[in-house]
Amino acid sequence: MAEQTAQATVLALHGRRQTGEVFDQRLATVQRRLRKHNVRLVFVTAPCALPLEDDQSVAMHSWWPATAFDHLNPAASAAETDSACLGAWEQLCGVVRDAVAQQHTAGTPVVGVLGFSQGAATAALVLAAGLVPSARFGILAAGLWASVPEAMARVAPHVLAAFPLALPSLHFAGERDELVPPALSRDLAARTFASPQIAVHAQGHCVPSRVSETDTLCTFLQQQRTQQQEAGGTIGGEAVAGSRSTADQPLAEPGPNEQVQQDECEACSSIFGDDFEVLTRLPLSCAVTVRPAPLEGRAEAQPRVVFELPAGYPDEPPRLSMAGLRSLVVPGATLVQDLVAHLNSEAASLSGSEMMFTLADAAREWLEENWDRASQAASPHPSSAQPDDTPKHNPRNPIVCMVEQEQDFDHDSLFEEATLAAASSACGREAPVVGVTSEARRGKRWQLTVGLVGKPSAGKSTFFNGAAGTGDTSACARIGAFPFTTIDPNVGLGFYSVPCPCDSLKGLTKPKSDAPEGFTASGNRRIPVTVKDVAGLVPGAYQGRGKGNAFLNELCDADVLIHVVDVAAATDEQGTAAPEGSGSDPLDDIAWVRREVHQWIFDNVAAKWQSVLRRSSKFVELFSGYHAQPGHVMEAVSRMGLSAKTLAEELSQWTPRQLHHAVAHFLRVRFPIVLALNKADLATGRTNAERVAAALPDEVCVPVLARAEWDLCQLRRRGVVSYSLGATLCTAATPAGDEPAAKDAEAVAKAIAQFNVSLSTYPTGSGVQAAMDAACQLCAPVVVFPVADLETCTSYVTDVAAKSHEVQRHLLRDAVLMRPNATVHDLYLVLKRDLCLVSGDFVRAESRDAAGNRKVLRKEDVLVQRQVVCIMTNKKSAWQ
Repeated sequence: MAEQTAQATVLALHGRRQTGEVFDQRLATVQRRLRKHNVRLVFVTAPCALPLEDDQSVAMHSWWPATAFDHLNPAASAAETDSACLGAWEQLCGVVRDAVAQQHTAGTPVVGVLGFSQGAATAALVLAAGLVPSARFGILAAGLWASVPEAMARVAPHVLAAFPLALPSLHFAGERDELVPPALSRDLAARTFASPQIAVHAQGHCVPSRVSETDTLCTFLQQQRTQQQEAGGTIGGEAVAGSRSTADQPLAEPGPNEQVQQDECEACSSIFGDDFEVLTRLPLSCAVTVRPAPLEGRAEAQPRVVFELPAGYPDEPPRLSMAGLRSLVVPGATLVQDLVAHLNSEAASLSGSEMMFTLADAAREWLEENWDRASQAASPHPSSAQPDDTPKHNPRNPIVCMVEQEQDFDHDSLFEEATLAAASSACGREAPVVGVTSEARRGKRWQLTVGLVGKPSAGKSTFFNGAAGTGDTSACARIGAFPFTTIDPNVGLGFYSVPCPCDSLKGLTKPKSDAPEGFTASGNRRIPVTVKDVAGLVPGAYQGRGKGNAFLNELCDADVLIHVVDVAAATDEQGTAAPEGSGSDPLDDIAWVRREVHQWIFDNVAAKWQSVLRRSSKFVELFSGYHAQPGHVMEAVSRMGLSAKTLAEELSQWTPRQLHHAVAHFLRVRFPIVLALNKADLATGRTNAERVAAALPDEVCVPVLARAEWDLCQLRRRGVVSYSLGATLCTAATPAGDEPAAKDAEAVAKAIAQFNVSLSTYPTGSGVQAAMDAACQLCAPVVVFPVADLETCTSYVTDVAAKSHEVQRHLLRDAVLMRPNATVHDLYLVLKRDLCLVSGDFVRAESRDAAGNRKVLRKEDVLVQRQVVCIMTNKKSAWQ
């Protein structure tokens, strides 16, 4: 295993027509390789801003202004050129000194300088001037001496007199570099360093990023580290005793899995607490202390599983070893070798999935099962004596007995108890932040999905049609007063409405934004979300009745559920029509529908409980089939009042009661539910809606008139009424040039009067939009408004539209849903890859508040709710 080495910090100086941010992105591949050797680049931006060029929204920078060069200003006097050069040199020195001082204060002194193109010659000057006292080497790529103003010989002759430098240096020259041919790079190397190392690569004007060239760079850096350690010094801080150089280790290809590995480490840290430790960052290695039962009470015994993660992990297996066990057994015992072999076998079977939690738990279980064999060869140890009947996993575990029908349990009571406990625990809590937690979610907008559930004929499909709001009967879901009207799921668009920034921003050119989907009656902006209407649920669906598990499986991609309830009791449990008030009690419907979903998950998990007894890490994995993140499961465990650290030990003692509670809490976290109390305009519906809300104070209940919403949408489409989504009033709308007959007008007026009576019953009108909003709010999406210009808040223009002579700029046209914890860089990737609104490299981001005040944002800054953001990019030029 590679021991920890101190981190080395290298100052990176960009070329002309770049910035530190642009150079950072250019060297992304190189940095991934350097991080494996614990080398970090720190980027700074040159002080001289250049005029904007075509396709640029942010000025690029240079280390020197054109006025500092004699040959570029033949008409200027020497005094004028010297003044410009001296001013630029002083600014340059200030930028470098500030960066060096900041790193020194942070405890990561700069040990080398890397420069590219104009920055290469600048790096040589920085080293010669002693601006980086702790520097031990220089790395120059595609540099030329002509980048140094002639006036430097007059304003700072002492700096040039320091050449050639005795520091080690590596110089890259590109065979296909037409801007700075290799001969010029060699010339700069010979002028500035006494013993330069030249590396010619096959690329052009760049810092080379291919494996062979980065191997050269990494080898050079490791040589500097080794030489400093042999000389008694250090590279990057105090050397670690007993460390061995990683120069002897083969360099691995950089993989796309760094974020996956970091996410797994964060999850393990949450689960294991102090028993989890990151040993080295680059390459990533960590250890988990396992605590098998035979070693309880022995403070000196701390067996640890050590993981070394290759770049390709989890697609490549980790390198595994054990620590803390050899002192517990005599040299002849094979405990360690056998355990590592067992773990390697387990790792091979888990290839492609995160496995540290699983392997740590497997190690604990293996030690418990094999300790008697190993302890026979161990040296006597008074505290290690264990009785022969050390308890193993109980084969008669209550959950296993339940599955095998050897023991009966009152599941109705257990379900009710667990559901009430979960509802009480969830009441008043914010939605769990299980947002951007994996690479798969990084850089993507949230295509939020709302699933509609309920018994047949409760009004799910009518709600679905009303939520779309188009009134288009050709694209609507089939509806009818009979069971299983919906067979295959209907998928369409609904809307999440939020306040628009145009209501609070000052200085806009018009009062309302150009929202493509328009606004609700309350003035909120509509943002599209996916709505999925699945087949009606009947009692016993989890056992296969009706559409059974096929229906339930169709819910897995939903982020939140809306349970459409026949609150007027106009249908029975099977969805068969019944006189109003004589059907099934809506409270009973709510209970058994929730129980169907609950029992579906409970039975699936219980059926595999033997695997949890064999390996406790399987508990988390059993919920992955419901599109759940590990964070969902651990949040549910936390709401039960359990510790993630002790969960593995407690699972073997669980009974069906604990499992019911776990599933109830998991449902609240993974599938939060809004109760849409449909048919609330009927007399019985109004009474029952009040009764349900009073009986279930911890639930989100919304009175809904789905049929009225759908009918109004159709009438509006025909031009008969004027109506906005969420309104409590509709009016007649006579189509131009088509005066209706008196009889038709009378019918329309009568219908409108009836609609208005129903709509005015509740402050949310038909309640369809209110239910959609309540459901989306449970997911806590972050709504962001990207603009191309913060001053005018006008939208981006695509490259295709930009070629048009008449480009229309829209006010706050775009609104993007992002997951919690999404960053500015995630939004940039969405705008570039998904929406194709920007191109080129990220250069800068800013936001503005209602008063117009601007704030600079970093790439790693987390986006906040209803933030107006401008992301500026530049297209790559040859000099970049």
